[in-house]
Amino acid sequence: MKTRVFRWYVFLSSAVVWFSVALASSGAVPAQWNPRGPGGGGALFAPGFNPHSPDELYVNCDMSELFVTKSLGRSWETIDFRRIQGGNLELCPVQFTSLPGTIYAINYANDSRTPFRSVDAGQTWSALATDPTGGGAYCLYADPANTNRLIISDYNNIFFSSDGGASFSTAFTVSDCHVAGAFFDGSRIFIGTIAGLVASTNNGASFGLAAVTGIPAGEYMVTFAGAREGSTVRFFCVTSSMVWPGINAYSDHYGYRGIYRLDYGVSPAWAAVTNGIVAGDHPWFASMCRTNISIAYVAGARTDQPFPVVYKTINAGTSWQRCLRVDNNDN
Repeated sequence: MKTRVFRWYVFLSSAVVWFSVALASSGAVPAQWNPRGPGGGGALFAPGFNPHSPDELYVNCDMSELFVTKSLGRSWETIDFRRIQGGNLELCPVQFTSLPGTIYAINYANDSRTPFRSVDAGQTWSALATDPTGGGAYCLYADPANTNRLIISDYNNIFFSSDGGASFSTAFTVSDCHVAGAFFDGSRIFIGTIAGLVASTNNGASFGLAAVTGIPAGEYMVTFAGAREGSTVRFFCVTSSMVWPGINAYSDHYGYRGIYRLDYGVSPAWAAVTNGIVAGDHPWFASMCRTNISIAYVAGARTDQPFPVVYKTINAGTSWQRCLRVDNNDN
């Protein structure tokens, strides 16, 4: 969800007051200004935690900054804009792989969206050898258990690479190709799309629509998450009545229609699982731990108040409870 950043303004106002008092009392001018937290007048998008280092987090900003903290937010660094720049695609966080140093991200520099890679944990970045989107990427997903398997998309196509972006093949084509998420499971790759669940069972050699029903006509996956525990692969998705590449929750969450669950290879159809979702709440984002099929989260917005909502299920969607209670700062 689009989140306005006020911390910078609070700091800046306080700093100006401090500066005026210090100048009046001592006559000395501070030698330099120092940043104290991310900001820049924009909004923050697509947080991405490093699974190899739990205190490390990347966050994009629509004012072109890409922020990183290695202390769980106690201090932040703005990555030099000459290396890579951030942007406002909500479902495109920095992507981590099986090697701590190999990470992928979209670079928003020069009014484009170009897939980039770092092999030294973000110290330097470079464009992939091949970009089939021509600077028009709308998603980038990397296999967390591999270093070379990638999915990227443009407005009408999904592309797959098994060699770290040296080459790509066209995996799937559909108009208004919104990619809701991806789940890598060994030789199987699953992609939630506007057209439905796209799957490969042969390491990406071929992809096709899975023969799964259950999502009513006029509803489309907007976000998608998966997990595997033992032999069970379970998916959750949130649907909307309107979906297109680059859609965002801040202005478009009113299209929310439902939450669905699928046990792949066991259930023939998606099942609606919305028990506990309060009327007027619009879930948008779906998330799971890759190794826990019982716990899932959805997050979105309210219609009646400008507050976010976050729900959690611990019983595979049988029921949901709010776990972010913003009224009176309850928790």
